[in-house]
Amino acid sequence: MTTKKTVPPDTKILYIEDNKDNLLVMQALLRQALKIELISAPSAEAGFEAIKNDPPDLILMDIRLPGMTGIDAIQRLQSDSATQNIPIVVVSADAMEHNIELAMQAGARDYLTKPFDFDELQATLTAILC
Repeated sequence: MTTKKTVPPDTKILYIEDNKDNLLVMQALLRQALKIELISAPSAEAGFEAIKNDPPDLILMDIRLPGMTGIDAIQRLQSDSATQNIPIVVVSADAMEHNIELAMQAGARDYLTKPFDFDELQATLTAILC
């Protein structure tokens, strides 16, 4: 008998997202389905501060953020030895192939487009964190 892998409920996930509605949806889904309490930041700069204070197990990153873009934030996180091993999954409404390629080249582990499929998100999180 095979046990289905699930993301542990004590997993720390930081969602860098400036849209409150998107944040609320993600918080509700992760809390209800995976029993995970999401940490959030409304900008890349606020995300860096949150990471410095309490590094997460994974980062969900929007691309279109106020100030620094998500792609620039990924590059910065990947260039820092303290954060380069934290997996980053982009969750963005930007489905342009060029931007997906840029994010993946910058170091994102996966790129999910909004509106995202929750089963796909859950499978991505499980594949990375388990």
